[in-house]
Amino acid sequence: MTPGAFAAAVGATVVGRRVGPRAQWAAVAVGSALFAASCAAMYLLLDTERAYLTLWLPIGVLAGFGIGAALTAISNAATASLEPHRFASGSGLLMTTRQVGGALGIAALAAILERHGSLDDQGYLNVFLTCAVGSVAAMAVAATIRSRAAERRPHPER
Repeated sequence: MTPGAFAAAVGATVVGRRVGPRAQWAAVAVGSALFAASCAAMYLLLDTERAYLTLWLPIGVLAGFGIGAALTAISNAATASLEPHRFASGSGLLMTTRQVGGALGIAALAAILERHGSLDDQGYLNVFLTCAVGSVAAMAVAATIRSRAAERRPHPER
């Protein structure tokens, strides 16, 4: 799990330093696509054989990079669209929704595992499938970030 966490930090740093305000939606889409592909690969490729170096490590690094990129881009896009006098309340709301989303995600994971039993492989595979579907949905919605940010930004006079 540690290489994936380091990859998430790298993904967040790349997006934070290299992706401009108008391209945050693309970073959300790409990051979500990488995470979705990683989860789908786990769902399709995992079996009872131990395959850390050939399966878990590369997919975990890809998933970490994707989630780091997507979450950073979402935060950047959300805070960039705020008016200065609403920054504190807006960023507080963003953090609240991230906490609620995390709690709901853990609850969904627990419900899926409870249905199958914590020692049943199918439960874990279903968790990966659920994450893949959710990430595809995030990828599909990413383009709306662009249009909302463009609507809120004042256009310079020519």
